[in-house]
Amino acid sequence: MTQSRLDAIREVIDWPRGSFARRRLTLEIEVHRLRQRMAASAAKRGLSVPHALQLRRKAHVRVLSVAEPVLMVAVGGTPRLWMVRTLARELRGRPAVFLLLLYWSAESEAAVSVFHREAERFRADFPDHALVFLCNTARERELFRAAGETAFFANHNMLVREDVFRPLTDVSPRFDAVYNAKLAVFKRHSLAALVAQRALVTYVDGVDMPPAASRAFFRGLALDGWGVVNPLVDGLPRPISPEDVNRAYAEARVGLCLSAEEGAMYASVEYMLAGLPVVTTPSRGGREVFIDPEFCTTVEPDPQAVRAAVDGLIAADIPREHIRASTLERLGAHRRQFCDQLGAFMQARSGLALQFEAVAGMPVTAPIADHLSRLKTR
Repeated sequence: MTQSRLDAIREVIDWPRGSFARRRLTLEIEVHRLRQRMAASAAKRGLSVPHALQLRRKAHVRVLSVAEPVLMVAVGGTPRLWMVRTLARELRGRPAVFLLLLYWSAESEAAVSVFHREAERFRADFPDHALVFLCNTARERELFRAAGETAFFANHNMLVREDVFRPLTDVSPRFDAVYNAKLAVFKRHSLAALVAQRALVTYVDGVDMPPAASRAFFRGLALDGWGVVNPLVDGLPRPISPEDVNRAYAEARVGLCLSAEEGAMYASVEYMLAGLPVVTTPSRGGREVFIDPEFCTTVEPDPQAVRAAVDGLIAADIPREHIRASTLERLGAHRRQFCDQLGAFMQARSGLALQFEAVAGMPVTAPIADHLSRLKTR
């Protein structure tokens, strides 16, 4: 956690009034920051976590094939490919393919070089295993290929399930806008401050700030007028099911995308599959790939501009089924392109044919040992 990021957290949280509580919260934030810096430093110096402990860590993985293991894996953190190396150690001696989902923007030579260095070390240690980077933008693909990596333009939003996210005819809207965004500063919740009736679907992952700071951040959002959809447990929002997320979309008229940089942002396509028009700010990471100017408005990161865009899309009253149908058409074309790329790669490598039905759906979050168990029992 950088000093600027720490300062940003301090600006948005609802600080306790008592001096003791303020000092305690400050200490928790500083300790959280120190732990992250120590972990990053240890990784850079090659001090790895014991393999037995790595197997217990959670990763986002989807098994696509068992005959020759083909796994879709979300990558990032420090080291970037730690979860792939942990999986690969258990598959040593067997040909395997890892399709790597980049869950944060890598649209720079510096970002790609970090992945490339780790990929080179990986191939030296696991020569039977192939890495394919699934890039959220054409620019990312160009950068990875220029570095010598195998890379497809395969925006992760193609994985969003249209059978889950869809218009609900039995639900009436009661919010002007909904924002599906975790409790993190980069999500820039304050840009929606002038939207009169706004709903928040959220979660906490413990990466950006410690629990005490997350509670203070959440209190600030609740006091700022957000209608929080999630139930609360110990002062923090509890995750809700995809079906309940879709119902929250049905209760709103517009979906919000307010970060300046992240990954592809699954919620951006979830909104549109549910029939919502979208207000977005300019961003890096890939959410613009499926943004359609017919029912999506891109505005500068300014609360007044966000409110005006929300009001404009509400007034336009674009049919939800039309938004969904147009989005499905775009998704279909992107999925077919991905299938062609993956099919050609697998045929050239091993003669294995994969149908998109085997690829559709999100990676599952579970301990790595559980993913390996599923791989062995399928």
